[in-house]
Amino acid sequence: MKHYLVTGGCGFIGSHLSYALAKQGNRVTILDDLSGGLATNCSAEATLVQGSILDTVLLESLMNMVDGCFHLAAVTSTQRCNEEWEKSHTINATGTLNVFSQARQRKIPVVYASSAAVYGHQQEFPIREDAVINPISSYGCDKYHCELQGRIADLIHNVPTIGIRFFNVYGPLQDPLNPYSGVISAFIHRAINHKDLVIFGDGSQVRDFLYISDAVMALMAAMEKLHNEKRGHYVVNACTGEEATISALAHHIIDLTDSQGQCLYRKSRKGDIYESIGDPSLLNELLGVSAQMSIVDGLSQTLEWMKGRLALRKHIREKLPFKRNFDDLRKLGASIAGMLFVFCTSQPVYAEPVIQPQKWAAFYKTDVNGICDIAEVKDYSLLILQPNTCLSLKPLQAQGKKLLGYLSLTEIYKEEPFFAKAQTLGLLVKENANWPGSYLIDLRSKDWAKHILEEKVPTLLKQGFAGILIDTVDDVTEIDKIPKHEGTTQAVILLIKEIRRQHPTIIIMMNRGYKILPFVAKDIDMIMSESLFGEYDFRKKTYSIDPAENYKDQLKIIKAAQIDNPKLGVYPLDYWDPKDPTTLREIYQKGRDRGFFPYVAANVNLDEIIKEPPAFSVSPAQQ
Repeated sequence: MKHYLVTGGCGFIGSHLSYALAKQGNRVTILDDLSGGLATNCSAEATLVQGSILDTVLLESLMNMVDGCFHLAAVTSTQRCNEEWEKSHTINATGTLNVFSQARQRKIPVVYASSAAVYGHQQEFPIREDAVINPISSYGCDKYHCELQGRIADLIHNVPTIGIRFFNVYGPLQDPLNPYSGVISAFIHRAINHKDLVIFGDGSQVRDFLYISDAVMALMAAMEKLHNEKRGHYVVNACTGEEATISALAHHIIDLTDSQGQCLYRKSRKGDIYESIGDPSLLNELLGVSAQMSIVDGLSQTLEWMKGRLALRKHIREKLPFKRNFDDLRKLGASIAGMLFVFCTSQPVYAEPVIQPQKWAAFYKTDVNGICDIAEVKDYSLLILQPNTCLSLKPLQAQGKKLLGYLSLTEIYKEEPFFAKAQTLGLLVKENANWPGSYLIDLRSKDWAKHILEEKVPTLLKQGFAGILIDTVDDVTEIDKIPKHEGTTQAVILLIKEIRRQHPTIIIMMNRGYKILPFVAKDIDMIMSESLFGEYDFRKKTYSIDPAENYKDQLKIIKAAQIDNPKLGVYPLDYWDPKDPTTLREIYQKGRDRGFFPYVAANVNLDEIIKEPPAFSVSPAQQ
C-alpha cells in the first residue's frame, strides 16, 4: 500500500477521500489549515498536519514522505472568490503551483480538484472537456490556471497530473450551516427545520449533481492511472450527465421531508452559471468509472445523515438546563469562547495535567556498577531517568511511581550503536559545542525516524518506562538555519505526531521546544520548561535568575498550548545553588503561583537530588 498526502483533507470531499484511502490500507497524511474544514471530519487513521499550502517548507517536508498527492485545498466558494479576489487567487492558483513545484522533487503524481466553473456559459450540452473555456468568475479563472500549470508540470517537469472538473458534489458531511455550502445540503437543512428554501434566480437553472462516493471513486481511479502510466496531464469531468433544475430539486426536497417551508425566489447572483450539465464519457473511457448513485438515492442518503445530525443536536439541546434556538446557541457559544480566550490569555492558566505528582525530579545519575540508593528518590512520584539509570525500575514501579525514559530526538552520542551507521549515511550535521561527543542529526532522514520509532521508543517501553521525555528539540532552530537542512522543523513535528499515533496511551513529556509546541500541544501530556526562572552556566559554574521580561514570551506560548490542550501539565526545571535556600524557595513559589509543577536542580548534569527547602516557619518567641 502507499502513503498519500491529501491537502484540504478535512473538507467535504477530502474527508471522504481520506476515509476511503485509509480503508484500503493506505497511509494518509492530511494538510489542512482548517479555514473551511473540520478536524473532526478526518479519518482517525490519518495524520493531520495543520498548515497551509502556501508554506513551501512545510509542503516540501510532507511531499518528501509520500507516493502521491491529492490536492483539494482551495477557496471553493464562487462568491467568496469574487469578494476576496487577491487572497483567494493566492490560495487557489499560487497554492496549486506550490504543490506541483514540490511534487517535481520526487516526481510524484498529483491528482487535483478543478471545477466545471472553468466552462462558464456554454451553448452546447452536455459539456465535453474540449469545450471552449469561458469562466465568468474568479474561481473559474483560478481553476483554469491550475489546469494550465498541471500541463506544464508534466511537459516540463515530468510530474504526472490529472485535474478533476467536479460538477455539483453533494452528500453527508457537507456542512449546511456554512454560507458557502452546496445547495442540496442547504435545502435539506432548511426543509427539515420547516424553513423556507431560498432560490437565487427563477429556479430554472440546470445542474448536474454528483454524489460524494462517486466523486471519491473518480479521484482514486485518477491516481491509479497516474501510478500506472508515470506520465501524462489530463482534465476529466466528474459528473453524471443527468440534469435537474433547482426549482424541481427544491420542491422534491420539500416533499421528501414533509416540510412546511416554501420556495422563496431572490435576485440572481453575479458569477452564477445558468446551465451546467457535464458529459461523463471521458470519465468512463479514461478512468474506467462512471457515477453509480442516482439523484433520488443520493438525496435519500443525505437526508438520513442530516436527520441523524439534527437528532444529535436535539438530544444535546434537551440535556441543557435552558432551552433556546440551536443556531442562537452556537452564536452564544462563540461569544463565550471569545471571552474565555481573552481571559485565558491575560490570566495564568491552571490546567489539570494527565497526572498530578506532589513532587517530581529529573535524575540522570548512572553508575558502572548499577548501584544507587533508592532512598534518594523516595519522596518523588514522577521521575525522569536515563535508560541506563543506576536505579532499578521494578521497585520504583511497585511504589506506584511514574517513570519516563530520556529520549534525545535531534542528537546522537558517539557511544550509541547507531552512531556508526548515521556517520556512514551522512546524517551527522555537526558536533554540539556544549556537549562534546554529541552530534546533531538530520531529522529528515527516514533511517533516523525508523531508528527512533522501531528501536529507541520500543526499547524504553520494554525496559519498564511508562512514557518518554523528548529532549533536544530546541536544536531544530539551529539546524533549520543551515540551507541544506530546511524542513527540519516540520520533520520533528511529524516524528512526534507519529510517536503519539503509534503509542496513544503512553505519557509524553517534551523539553521546551517552544517553536514546535503550537503544532504538537495536543500530542503531548507535559511540557518541561527547562531554565524558565533560574539558569546554570556549566562552564562558569555560576547561577543566574532570569528577569521577568525574559520568560514572559515563554509563558505566552505555554498558555496558548494549554488552551489547545487543557490537560497539558507544565513542569519547570530550574537550576540554583542548594546553599541558597531562600532563592530556591522563591523559584519553587514562582512556578506554583502559575499552576505549574516546579523542580530545582543544582546543575545540568542532573546527577543528584536537591531537596526543596522547608517553608519559612516562625518560632513562638518571634510571634
